Amino acid sequence: MDEAPAVSWILSLVVSLLSGVLGLVVAGVIAEESVRWYRISSFEGGSGYFVVFNALFGGVAGLVLGLVIARLVAARPRPGFIKAFGAAAVVILAVGGATAGIARVLADVPPEINGEQLFVNLELQWPDGQAPDDAMKTQLGVVTLGALSGSRVRATEEGPLFTDRATRIGDHWVMPGDVRVFTGRGSRLLMFRIGEADLPAFALPLDSSPDTSDREWSEWLPHARNAEIDKGFRYRYRVRLASEPLRTEQIGPFAVAITTDEYFHVGGSDFFAAQSTFAISVNGAPVPGLERATAVSLLQGEPALLVTAEHDGICRVVQSVGGRAQVDDLGPCGQPGDASPLTSDQARFDEARRSSALRGWIDTTTFNQPGLYQINQLIFDTRTRRASTFTWPSEFPPHGGVPPLALSPDERSFVRLATDRQADALALTVINHVTGQGYPLPVDRARMRYSDTKEIGPTWVAHHFAWQASPGGDRLVERAGFTPLANHGWLELAKKGEFQSYTLRPGARPLRSAIVQLLIDAGGRLVSGAPTDYEQVVHIDGHDVGVGVGEMPSYVMVTMDAEEGDPVFMAALARRLDASLASGQFDALFVEPPPAP
Repeated sequence: MDEAPAVSWILSLVVSLLSGVLGLVVAGVIAEESVRWYRISSFEGGSGYFVVFNALFGGVAGLVLGLVIARLVAARPRPGFIKAFGAAAVVILAVGGATAGIARVLADVPPEINGEQLFVNLELQWPDGQAPDDAMKTQLGVVTLGALSGSRVRATEEGPLFTDRATRIGDHWVMPGDVRVFTGRGSRLLMFRIGEADLPAFALPLDSSPDTSDREWSEWLPHARNAEIDKGFRYRYRVRLASEPLRTEQIGPFAVAITTDEYFHVGGSDFFAAQSTFAISVNGAPVPGLERATAVSLLQGEPALLVTAEHDGICRVVQSVGGRAQVDDLGPCGQPGDASPLTSDQARFDEARRSSALRGWIDTTTFNQPGLYQINQLIFDTRTRRASTFTWPSEFPPHGGVPPLALSPDERSFVRLATDRQADALALTVINHVTGQGYPLPVDRARMRYSDTKEIGPTWVAHHFAWQASPGGDRLVERAGFTPLANHGWLELAKKGEFQSYTLRPGARPLRSAIVQLLIDAGGRLVSGAPTDYEQVVHIDGHDVGVGVGEMPSYVMVTMDAEEGDPVFMAALARRLDASLASGQFDALFVEPPPAP
């Protein structure tokens, strides 16, 4: 047997294996850079999967390529391991370099100055004799930076147009804005929108690689002789480094410099939140340790700030005493804007629940009324500007994000919705923040009715419970003989053409059958679905309405799909169903279904 071919094949396989390793490394490096170039999200491991998949593909391609090249070299005069692997490595590196070059050229890589990302800081000027109307000042303003491919906008980045900061400068009204420079490719376009109204768009004469000269304000553009083509609107701009303050706000003796390096949207708000740090000064003197705060809230009364320091997460009250900063530590509290008032006033509870401080900006609303607030495990009194800590009962942790439900008359105890881990049911936890003691109260769902936990608030608590004075502080007790509230649904409306829902809890198929029959009795007709199906569809008053049923947790849900979604009709239907349920004839159907055998 000839041993030379066998040795040749062994060396070819070694070359193939080493080429596979090289291909894996090269492809992995390119994929890792592509994650940055193309801003591939890490959500649910997306960027990691991208890198692993491409690295494995590169490894397999390297194995195959290495074996093919090794066999080609083996068939030529004077073959050798170094020659074979060298040829394979050159091909792999050449393909990798070409791939990386193409990927880099086609990517939207943001330009930098001194290693920092850049923003276009701008001012939009209104035409002569015109001003933003009052409605605009409360609407979402958006400045969009578009990258052009020919005359087509191929990619965009949005940032805030600060409608609430419109000011008159000389003879014109000016509105500031800011947007990240997300690419160095192609020419750029600035577009503006306030609410649903589009304003004129402008070409942005920013070089693909801005330099320090771009950090100065430009002239007002377009030049006056061309302004008529843009309805009289003009703008000017400058490049802002991410480490430079966006603006500085003066609040009494305090100057707060806001440095922002990212804008984003959050649920529950149409406006831009931001990733920001704050530098605090008092009468011109920087406050040591607060050069990079992560949150700033304004306290009412004698001006003071509640500030969270970046380096330790401690909340501090900053006041001006004798013209100098006085800083008092409260303790760890995270974001002061997440504070909830301790109140038994339903209107104040609802207002606090509707509005929350937008991250990245100075919070002027959270502490707009004096009193007690819960900030994580701190109870903060804005009147004394002091705080105390408390501990959650471990067997009754807070339920979801429901804020404090009530405050005792002596202000020593507050109520939170909790989960009874042992009974796997909702409960109330009453915590005396002065003594640190707490105790639970069971929530009897059959008598203490609600369709959604969002209904549970001060009024609901006061209907079922009462405060009693006692030597250790007021105690909460269940009211004797309270009248159960009427069963009803939880209505969630959206815009026309979007999903609408009305949910009843708890409930199983018998309750669903009763709701379907109510709709039929009101003039509807069943168009699809059997009693054993998840959903039955009833056509009523020109609309298709679905009635579904679920388990664990149990519910009956009346819905309108997006194409059918009509909030006016859905609200009227909900009122009709609530009126029927208020009669009490269906109360026995509001029960959890029996467990499956």
